[in-house]
Amino acid sequence: MTETNKRLLELVLQEKTLNEISNEMKLSQKQIYSRLVSLRRSGYNFKRNFYYDGEQSFKLIKGIVNNDDNNETTILTTKEYNHFKALLISDLHFGSVLEKVDALNKIYDYCIKEGINIILNAGDFIDGTFGGIKKTYDIELQIKEALKNHPYDKNILNFICLGNHDVSSKIDYGIDFSDVLSNKRHDLIPIGYGNGIINVKNDQIILKHQVGYGVQDIITKNKLVLRGHSHETRISENGSNINVYLPSLSGVVMKEDLIYPCAFKMELAFNHGCFSYGIFNQLLVDSKVFILNELKYELSRGKSIMLNEPILNEVDTSKRKVLSK
Repeated sequence: MTETNKRLLELVLQEKTLNEISNEMKLSQKQIYSRLVSLRRSGYNFKRNFYYDGEQSFKLIKGIVNNDDNNETTILTTKEYNHFKALLISDLHFGSVLEKVDALNKIYDYCIKEGINIILNAGDFIDGTFGGIKKTYDIELQIKEALKNHPYDKNILNFICLGNHDVSSKIDYGIDFSDVLSNKRHDLIPIGYGNGIINVKNDQIILKHQVGYGVQDIITKNKLVLRGHSHETRISENGSNINVYLPSLSGVVMKEDLIYPCAFKMELAFNHGCFSYGIFNQLLVDSKVFILNELKYELSRGKSIMLNEPILNEVDTSKRKVLSK
């Protein structure tokens, strides 16, 4: 083992974050992650931890861990953290002639300006192998160009529920796009095909995207559900769920009145670790990002909130430095 990798393992054992390891070793986050992937292939197993401020860390553990097949992940917060902010996007369709890389770059600029460290993506990252719109290149080049052209910021994490266009690369070419993301980009985190669950304190955010191919839709109750696939912009109350239908951040439109790439900014407030209300701003991306409207929804219905209930997924981050913006 090289001295560099030995030092990397030492810092992992010290529970240093990726930013801290990068700064101490004078290597980019991409270089650090590439080394960790190589070590994993050599038999070292790591559990990844994700934090509300865009940080992540790695815990060296014994046994086999396969994060890629798990549709559930956790975003760790501090005890004092009471407002969860995220940017919601869907249906990028990288590889279509109607992809909008510039719109995604503007969304990243908006996140940096607004101090948003989490992006939730509801699927169809790539255009895949089917559909009636012309492709710019074949599936292997689609994936290569998507990884190259998707913007990056060291303080932003993307959690991605993969959709039907994404799974087509696996069905038709045997290329597991989830596996590619896990090995190539540390900031693009797949959380399953068709369904993804994100734990935040005592509550959950559910991401959904129609897939087919035998992938079953998980049943939800009293949940906040973010839905891709339909390329529409609306929020509805369906039974006990609040469903947020996410527009496409591309030029692939399903309705004539949705001709611009759009997204949502979301802010959730907590009451004893459960979501109490949510504020959603619809964003339109043109020459810049415009806020079209603001909607507020009560989210605590049907949830059992006990005053003495332990708050899950809280961590003490006092020993690590605050991210610089």
